[in-house]
Amino acid sequence: ALALDGRFAPEWKALHGGTLHACEDGAAGLRSAAQAVRLLARHGVHLALHLHGIARHADKQRALQAAGASLSLSLASVLDILFDENERSIV
Repeated sequence: ALALDGRFAPEWKALHGGTLHACEDGAAGLRSAAQAVRLLARHGVHLALHLHGIARHADKQRALQAAGASLSLSLASVLDILFDENERSIV
């Protein structure tokens, strides 16, 4: 939970300056991730958010794009991209 007894849990502050990659096959999950990032920002915990939509069907792809996601056909392809980006950033 973000808060306990109405108080912001201090453990969340460790995430400040981090990056969240939300991988979802539904737009609702992506919207939830974006809402969580906005709530954390209100408490001074700022995160970079990257939304990844996973779908093969055109209608679902359009809904994911409308929610702000980049598209992939599988979770494996998203993970390949993320691990490749991390390897380049370390070098």
